[in-house]
Amino acid sequence: MKKDDKEKLVSLGCLLLGIMAYPLTCFWYLGLLCAIGSLLLGFYYGKLESGIDRKVIAGLVLSGLYLVMVLLFGILIGMYWGRLGINPWKAK
Repeated sequence: MKKDDKEKLVSLGCLLLGIMAYPLTCFWYLGLLCAIGSLLLGFYYGKLESGIDRKVIAGLVLSGLYLVMVLLFGILIGMYWGRLGINPWKAK
C-alpha cells in the first residue's frame, strides 16, 4: 500500500470513528471504544505525516468532546446516586 493511500485511510478512519461515537451514546462502551480508536488513529496519523489534515483535526475534536461528555455524565450520575444514598459497589 502506498503512503498516500495509508494516510487517507487513517485520516478517514479517525473522522468516521469520531462521528460514530455519538450515535453509539446509548451503548456508551461502544462509543467510548470508537472515541479512543479515533484518538489513536489521529496520533498515529501525526507520526505518519508532518502536515495537518482537517479530517484528523475534526476526528480528534469530536472524540475529545465525546470523552469529556462521558466523563461529565459519569460524574453527574455519581453525584445523583450519592444524593439518593445509592452505592452500587456495596454488597447487600
